[in-house]
Amino acid sequence: MANATILDILLNQIRKTKLTVGSTIEEVQRTRNNTQQDVDQSIINSWQQQKKKHSDYANTVLNTIRKKVENAEAKGKDARHCYDTIQSVFHSIDYASHNSAQQCQECGKQSIKTELSFIKSIIETGYKQMEELDKIFPECYKKYPNIIDIFKLHSCIRKQLKISKDALKKLKAEANSAKVKAKFASKVVVEQAISCLKDPYSIARKEIEKAKSFAINCVDRVM
Repeated sequence: MANATILDILLNQIRKTKLTVGSTIEEVQRTRNNTQQDVDQSIINSWQQQKKKHSDYANTVLNTIRKKVENAEAKGKDARHCYDTIQSVFHSIDYASHNSAQQCQECGKQSIKTELSFIKSIIETGYKQMEELDKIFPECYKKYPNIIDIFKLHSCIRKQLKISKDALKKLKAEANSAKVKAKFASKVVVEQAISCLKDPYSIARKEIEKAKSFAINCVDRVM
């Protein structure tokens, strides 16, 4: 009865260790998934901010040109084509800046995936540990199937269980390290993406300035 109780205790320890390995795997998976989602959302938020600044500025310029066109029309001058032209140019600028910004976003998503690729090996290691835990009792029992070898069976299980617990400590350490690495990688990737996003809208602003000057000159020529 005592031997049966000891065996139950050992088997229960195996189950608990396996559960802890499983929860550690899930923790690492969450670290990867949450980091990727957070990075993508941060990039999208920055993109939205850049788009809003761009849109606000473009609308301000369009309103300025529209007023000049309306003033010209009030004096009997046809300057509508000036406004139509700048509006068409703005559509092209929007399209180009959107495509370039989208590439920045896609690059950011791919970059964080690459930076977190090391997590895959941690997860694989965890699953291998779970497989090893499942083998402990069958393999030890295969070596010591007889009742007279019960103490050897216990010793075998304890020995293998210790190996698994030591491996679990290492797995937990790697999981904690993964959080630190993921946080650092997230910061770097987001900063790179934000820098990338600034370029197309900086170019767009310059193009808007050129279009604005053209439209003003267009209206002035009509006048």
